[in-house]
Amino acid sequence: MVTLHDVTKKTYLMCLALWSAAFALSVEGCLHCKQKPPKVYVLSPSSRTDYQIAMEDMEEMSLDKLLDTIELVGSFSGAECANNPHQEIVVSLPIHLFDSLVQKVDLVSRVLAKYPSHYDENMLTTVIEETIQCEEYTPYGRLLWVGNGTLRQPAFFITANSSVEKKGFSDKKMHQFILDDQVQWRIAAMDHPEETNSSTRAGWTHPYYQCDSKRWLLSYTKLLVGPIGDRLVGVLSVDVDVSGIDINQCDQLLVGENISNWQMSAFLGTHRCHNQTSKCMFTPGFGWSRGSYKCLCRDGFYSATGKPVFNGSLVESAYRDKMTLNSPTYD
Repeated sequence: MVTLHDVTKKTYLMCLALWSAAFALSVEGCLHCKQKPPKVYVLSPSSRTDYQIAMEDMEEMSLDKLLDTIELVGSFSGAECANNPHQEIVVSLPIHLFDSLVQKVDLVSRVLAKYPSHYDENMLTTVIEETIQCEEYTPYGRLLWVGNGTLRQPAFFITANSSVEKKGFSDKKMHQFILDDQVQWRIAAMDHPEETNSSTRAGWTHPYYQCDSKRWLLSYTKLLVGPIGDRLVGVLSVDVDVSGIDINQCDQLLVGENISNWQMSAFLGTHRCHNQTSKCMFTPGFGWSRGSYKCLCRDGFYSATGKPVFNGSLVESAYRDKMTLNSPTYD
């Protein structure tokens, strides 16, 4: 027969066990691999100078702020999108992936630059549509035709959107277009086109987030300059969807190692795994997302939670809580 005393005792022991487990986790931390008693890792002293360490810390802070900005911009919606329709980010991308597009735009530009001043709108529309159709990663394009106008107020302007779902194009033609100084596809050569030469009339913009379409884009823009008197004929610009390029935060590559084409190398080494006890394993396919990795316990170490792998996004969150709220979870 079970008495009330037995039930109370069992309840007390159960609560004590749960409390002890919770206390152990709070003391040891949940996102840190622990060293197994028999193993001893002896770390060699650092050979870096104080200056090198300070410079690395400054670079890490800069990259961390950039990741914060990317994370913030990617969450914009509603009124935030209206106030920030295009948010530019200064980060290096593997633009060599789009060399074939550059060659096609340059070829089309040379042909258009010799086109007569009187223009055929239908022909120009076909040109921009065919240009963005040549690659699957080019959703938008535009053609500014100066004609008898100016760069700021051209005679004709057309934008073309490639729709995969509708298998066609959505065009917008304008004859009263005024070029905004803040358009996302603008390049420095457009500020003083008369001072440009063949090597400076084209270029890539910095990557920017287009809030309406929820895409990260990069624009290749080229000035069309006629053969007579270097007269500005127009501007051709094509957007590249770079949303599929992954942020890789794992460790710097060793000599002879190559990063995948569709990964950013700018953020290598910014992961928050505890390097002495765990190693970073990159998880591809998440695009411009922070924490796209896992922390795996190194040989000779174990996890207090029983799982030897920690999700990178959780580790990033725990580190942020440590820095802002002095939370012990990360440690």
